[in-house]
This record gives sequence, structure tokens and C-alpha cells, in this order.
Amino acid sequence: MPVFYKIQYIEWQERGAGKGAPVNIYNAGDDIPKTTRDKANKDRLANGNYLENTANHYIVVLGKSPTTALLSMKATQLKTSKKWNSMMLGIKMQGKNGLFTPPTYSHIYKLKTVQQSNDKGTWFGWDVSQVGPVKEKAVYDIAKHFATRVSKGEVEAKHGTEDSKSDGLY
Repeated sequence: MPVFYKIQYIEWQERGAGKGAPVNIYNAGDDIPKTTRDKANKDRLANGNYLENTANHYIVVLGKSPTTALLSMKATQLKTSKKWNSMMLGIKMQGKNGLFTPPTYSHIYKLKTVQQSNDKGTWFGWDVSQVGPVKEKAVYDIAKHFATRVSKGEVEAKHGTEDSKSDGLY
């Protein structure tokens, strides 16, 4: 279940240089340093580091015991993130004052990995499909509480190292 969405621009050093953790994290709306696109299609800063556009989806993973998680999508997965956001914004419900867009955590989605490829290689990425509305109040309340905490800044993404070649749950 998606509960909150946040775009960040993460500054990285090249693999093998530095500590392997983000150098800086910029939020949308921050004063982001100027970049130049290099031959590898990376947005380079003047200091040689690069910025990576990262779509952070704070989610509740359903199961026997619902858990909170961060699903970060970057590079080739940004298209999937945009599609998912469009899916969520496209949901309309009837209320006493007419149609409205419900909170993202009002619906459940199924995420699975699918093989993807382009001229640079093959990898596994995300495929998102809508399951339907949340039916259990307890699950809805967990998601709403998590969304409130994230929106207030009480929950921060902890971005790991750049060693992993896949986007996924952290």
C-alpha cells in the first residue's frame, strides 16, 4: 500500500570512491546545484559527483504482519513510478460533496518484478497493478498513521550504498 511519495536528488561519488553512501540529499524544491549531462547519461556536478533522480514510495507491505518500508525507484524505474502515481491520482470516489481523489493508502496494489531490457542490458524492474480498495480498518489505520509520520518528517529515508544494482526495498 502506498502511503507517501517524495522525489529526492541524491548526490553520489563514483563507485569505489568515497564511503559508498550519499554525499548529499536534495529534496524537490531545494536549491539544487547545476549539473551537466555526461556521455554515460549521468547528471554531473562541478565536483565530479553525480545526481540521481530518486522516486521514494513509502509503503506498507501487507502480509501476516504489515510492515513499513521504502521503495526507491530510479533510472529505468522512474517510468514505472510515474505510471503508479498516475494510477493513484486517477482513482475517484463518490463522497457526500461529489467526486474526490482518496488518499493513496485507500487502495492496495500488487508489485512484482519483471524482466526488462534495452540496448545496454537486461535487468529486473517493477510492474504495478491495482488490486482494489482497502477493506480492513486496522490496515487502513496503520497506513494513515505511517503517512502522517512521514509527512511530518518523523520518518526519513535511509539510503544505503550504491553497491546494489537493483532498485528495491530497503
